[in-house]
Amino acid sequence: IYHKRPELDSNREIVSDELFSKSKNSLRNKELYLSANYRDLSKFSKDNLQHLNRVYLPISELDENFAKSINRGTTEIFATIDRILSEDELVKIDAKLDSISKYLDGVEVSNIAHLEIAKKYNLKIHAGAGFNIMNHLAVRQNKGFKITSMTLSPELNLKELKNLSEYESGEYSYVVYGRLPLMIMRNCPFSVITKCKNDCKNCKYKTGHGLKDRKEKIFPILKDAENNSVLYNSQKILLTDHLNLIKNCGLSEIRLEFVDESAMEIEETINYYIDYLEKGKKAKRPKYIDELVKQQRHTKGHMQRGVE
Repeated sequence: IYHKRPELDSNREIVSDELFSKSKNSLRNKELYLSANYRDLSKFSKDNLQHLNRVYLPISELDENFAKSINRGTTEIFATIDRILSEDELVKIDAKLDSISKYLDGVEVSNIAHLEIAKKYNLKIHAGAGFNIMNHLAVRQNKGFKITSMTLSPELNLKELKNLSEYESGEYSYVVYGRLPLMIMRNCPFSVITKCKNDCKNCKYKTGHGLKDRKEKIFPILKDAENNSVLYNSQKILLTDHLNLIKNCGLSEIRLEFVDESAMEIEETINYYIDYLEKGKKAKRPKYIDELVKQQRHTKGHMQRGVE
């Protein structure tokens, strides 16, 4: 037995082809801003603020004195919350936000559990990559959560980015540089060697180590605020060659993810992306970026592939 689909009532006005075309062009001509996410607060330089529209800093390392000392000018300061937190840690995060919220512009949340804390303060809320936003339905759901901006899934390709922004307008960011986390482990893989008892602060494997695959690629492992082991991709995303195309995807900002870079590498990367946005392929590659390309230690992610 086949049932006829009932007619749906709708109060929406019919959008003409001309109006849709104007809306699409306005999305593709949006000014594109640059933002940066710092996993390690010690690598953050206040000198970089003049080049960035928004900066994401780990709330686990922020304190009132540091937040107060940031002369941000026109740059927005967002505190990022780790993806996986215990209930005790969430209580600490809530208390931290209570003390520093007046020095912030917003909070980046990584899952729905963080929303209740973020909503308590008069701040913008940004949905991080942990939400894995793939389509307009996810965007609408997040807007219903009072989320004001969001990082789109790195698994979206160029065509999918364009289609999403045309279908549902919003403040979108997309990662164009950096390592992406692949896995978060509660049990440390190095404990097999160290036989330790959660003494992560003094562990020699805390930084500078990782897991090697059959192709001799090393996947770095770093600790988060709760001493979870975060496994990162061996290859860094590098999408400068696609920036001219990305500009027409209706994004608000492109995002740099700094995980294990030195202060010098961070500065070179920021300056290179600024230069590339202005000059395109005429921008001169700094030594650090040049080595990434020559040694094939970078990836274009899903920009041309997408996911099935």
